[in-house]
Amino acid sequence: MPLPLMALPPVRVPGGTNGARGTALLGGALVLVTAAFELAHLPLPYPSDQINYFDAAGDFPHPAAGTPVHQFTRFGLTLPLRGAIELLGYSEAAYHVVPMLAGLLLVVSVYLLGTMLFARSVGVAAAALTVANNLVFFDLLAPLPDVLATALFCAALVLAVAVHQERRLVAVSARRRVIAVLVIGALLGWSYLTREYVVFAWPLIPLLVVPRVGWRRASLAVVPLVVTAATELGLCQLTYGDPLARLRAVTGHGSGPVPPEAAATYQEMPRWWYLIRLPAGLADVPEGLWLLAALAGVVAGGILARRRVGVLLGWLALISVPLVLLGGVVDPSAPKLRLFLMRYWFPAFPAYILGGLGAAWLLTGWVLTRPWASVRQADLRRGIAAAVVLCLATGALATAAPGWTVDRGYRVTGSDPLGDLRDWLTAHRSDVRVLWTDGRTVRVLPIYRTTRFGRTIWSGELRTLAPAGEQPGPGEYVVLYGTEGEIPCAHCGDAARLALGDPLRIPPGWRQVYATRDNAVRVYRVDAAQSPPG
Repeated sequence: MPLPLMALPPVRVPGGTNGARGTALLGGALVLVTAAFELAHLPLPYPSDQINYFDAAGDFPHPAAGTPVHQFTRFGLTLPLRGAIELLGYSEAAYHVVPMLAGLLLVVSVYLLGTMLFARSVGVAAAALTVANNLVFFDLLAPLPDVLATALFCAALVLAVAVHQERRLVAVSARRRVIAVLVIGALLGWSYLTREYVVFAWPLIPLLVVPRVGWRRASLAVVPLVVTAATELGLCQLTYGDPLARLRAVTGHGSGPVPPEAAATYQEMPRWWYLIRLPAGLADVPEGLWLLAALAGVVAGGILARRRVGVLLGWLALISVPLVLLGGVVDPSAPKLRLFLMRYWFPAFPAYILGGLGAAWLLTGWVLTRPWASVRQADLRRGIAAAVVLCLATGALATAAPGWTVDRGYRVTGSDPLGDLRDWLTAHRSDVRVLWTDGRTVRVLPIYRTTRFGRTIWSGELRTLAPAGEQPGPGEYVVLYGTEGEIPCAHCGDAARLALGDPLRIPPGWRQVYATRDNAVRVYRVDAAQSPPG
């Protein structure tokens, strides 16, 4: 008896060639809307993991001292970022372009999956909710590996479903099937190089592909995976002198010493605490009830409608089970992952959102065929089901929308204090020779030495404030960022207070010469030398 996952029925898009054209046009419109949405919500560069990956790309192939090995060796992200830096300089454009493209790939892939498994309405609704829920949205446009790895896996799954359903794109000839299998392998390899634990979901691919092309042709996907493995070994040898550097870093992640205040947030918890991290995280945003309903929908739909929703429930399980086991269920004293960080769960998000909306679409169609409804026209049933799904997604997005403009550490929509600082630097570049700032802000200011697209506008010296170190001298300048106003960088404000005292103490010899409208950035000129803060 074939497994439910190996018997996915194709959804016939009405209208033949016209239907395919309509799917393509709708997908194109979705890409344009998503690109506009991304451009309207670009986050400010942030001096944490985001800047770690960007700096690793700029330093490649020579890792700087202190760069986390597991981050530097996620070459699936750092190499595209390096390419962006080569084209656009160390700039805002280079910082944002790879995440923007990853977001577009994720939207297109989820849209196609929803269309192939259910209907266009499910594809559109799921694509929109996947990128615009507040959990994914917060990290959508930052140079982090999670969205890109999720998008690459989804793209591979699109091809696998197309092969399984014998879509015309890949079923016209054996040659096209072979090309599809090779591309699937390449996408999977790239996803692994970006975020290694996405491999947990890989078993879904052969379950879909093998029944249609056989083991012999399906095994061709191993070819790009072997190339991926060889590439990783070679790059690790080049960068660290150890071909197994990434493997050692990943397998040892979480086993080193952790500061007590950080350990208290996720170590030595009851095992049930790790089991509920996903639903607890979903409940923590304004649209949480909608997301929890989608999660319940994929579970119920996977049990009751296995041929349509079972593949998505399997996807969710393949990601979730290993995460909770490694994240603390096996050994609460040394979790390998901090499961309260929702971006670790991103590879599971399309599964439950597609599954929940797909289950609602199927349920609506089923209800309309019951005796008490008895809607006989198939087109009318599809139209009503589409309306239900789109209304559900609209309700979820309307609830989520206020969160898109809320300051949560580094995202302040409609404000660009560092861009304003760059304008000030451009006007005073002949006067500002040395610029001091705290140990966090100094990591993002190099991006603002250039225009948005990489043309250098200031080439002075950046230096770091330290309580017991050398202090700014007369004629030099100091930038404070995130100490007042909307706090676009909480870490920057903390670092400034560490250097200058808490509450913040501005030395009497510093004269303020510039401030943004909301005081998020302030610039001081040092008129007299000062002793280090006591």
